[in-house]
Amino acid sequence: MLIIIVNMLLSKILKTKKHEKVLLKKLYFFIKILEKSQNNNKIILNLMKKYNMLKLYFNTPKLLSYIIVINMSLTNTIVSLIDTKGKLLISLSAGQLHYKGKQKKKQPTVLISLLKELLIKSRFIGNKPIAIHFKNTKAYHESIVISMLSEKFFIQFIKSYNLLPHNGCRPKKLKRLKNKS
Repeated sequence: MLIIIVNMLLSKILKTKKHEKVLLKKLYFFIKILEKSQNNNKIILNLMKKYNMLKLYFNTPKLLSYIIVINMSLTNTIVSLIDTKGKLLISLSAGQLHYKGKQKKKQPTVLISLLKELLIKSRFIGNKPIAIHFKNTKAYHESIVISMLSEKFFIQFIKSYNLLPHNGCRPKKLKRLKNKS
């Protein structure tokens, strides 16, 4: 009966994948009871291995906590904060800060104001490690962002994706129009 309870606790911990100290303590308690009551050492050893692996899994520090994605397109600038599971936490665009049309293309000023807004909204990050992903940014924009964010956050690593073509593909040949006379 105790083995069934222990297996149910194991499956519950694995399904939720949350750090629940209460469940781990219950699991350890039931394994100790099994050790005293039964002589089946193979099952107990297997359960102790699983318990130790779960304890290690929950207590290891994470390499990354959040990802800041900075996307600069030809018409807009977007800054978003994502956790490591891919859940969007904060998303800011130039339009949300009341920049219109050509103002959105003045990217250094827009980028600085977006980052200031992000710093205000993301106080919950603290000193956790973050990654910065740049999309379509120029090198001097990246240096501005890195210098601004390195004062407030612990930057683990930086990735840069330049998705804009340097010259573009060859355009299609224009259709020749005949003059009607």
